[in-house]
Amino acid sequence: MPGDDNIIFISTAEDARNLLSLDGQTPISQDFEPFETIRRGPLKDDYKVPGLVAQGKDWLEFRKAVQQDMMRPDSALFYIDDLADVMEQTIEKMEAHLNSNNEVTDINKILQEFALEAVGVMFIGTRLGTLKGSEEGKKLIELAVKIFDYMVFAIVVPQPVLNILPSYKQFIEDNRSLFNISKKLIKQAIEKHEIDGSLDGTIVGKLVDRCGKDSNIPVVMAVDAMFAGIDTTGNTAHFLLYHLASNPAKQEKLYQEILQVIGSNGKMTKKKLSEMRYLKACQMESQRMLPVVSATGRKTQVDMVLGGYQIPK
Repeated sequence: MPGDDNIIFISTAEDARNLLSLDGQTPISQDFEPFETIRRGPLKDDYKVPGLVAQGKDWLEFRKAVQQDMMRPDSALFYIDDLADVMEQTIEKMEAHLNSNNEVTDINKILQEFALEAVGVMFIGTRLGTLKGSEEGKKLIELAVKIFDYMVFAIVVPQPVLNILPSYKQFIEDNRSLFNISKKLIKQAIEKHEIDGSLDGTIVGKLVDRCGKDSNIPVVMAVDAMFAGIDTTGNTAHFLLYHLASNPAKQEKLYQEILQVIGSNGKMTKKKLSEMRYLKACQMESQRMLPVVSATGRKTQVDMVLGGYQIPK
């Protein structure tokens, strides 16, 4: 890559296993360097800690603080009733946007709104009103899309060049705006929790209990979840719906499972979700065919052999 280190692409499971096994406890991912750079630089007064975009020991310490609550399946299932309501609202909005060919117009926008609304429920126990046209929701989605688009550029352009580009200064300001809007919503939720306990059981509520109400960890983790969820959750749902629409026989089979397990007017529950094996199979196959993240990058920290080639540290 011009002005930087060489990049090697690997595509076999064996090479990926070897690479990740040599990561140790403190992997270094080039993908997140643009975010770490601005959080330790121009945004250091906003982000007191860089969060999961940090590298090395800082990443490890932050992950240790959040992983217990983030990695448990029950952390998601706790919100299943609220998420079912969000999904019902999403379906209603899709139906309202059907055109004369019975096709949903601008489905990606609706799914981004669904993703942000769902993440808001899970992390801060709050309905953000995104599906109803919330201005803050619209702005967060707009900023997230701009930031992700620029991130691809920022990864491959050397930092000295980035520093002189007006577009990079805008990238920094977009990150600042996204942080400030998200932080305001999160702080409002925490203040409300101190009065009525409304965050009990939510991920942020657990992080506040674990890290303390004055810790920056819950706020930074929630900001990153809201930011990343717009793109990853929204696109994952988009790909799944696309694959089902492209395979009507499989769509019908999944529909029959829904009728059998949930019923035509039923609601999703934790028990019913565990019985929906074909739904899980469809989701996994969709992600295999079109993963929402195209690659996972690493900087080598030790000499290794990949694909029969010696790769230096």
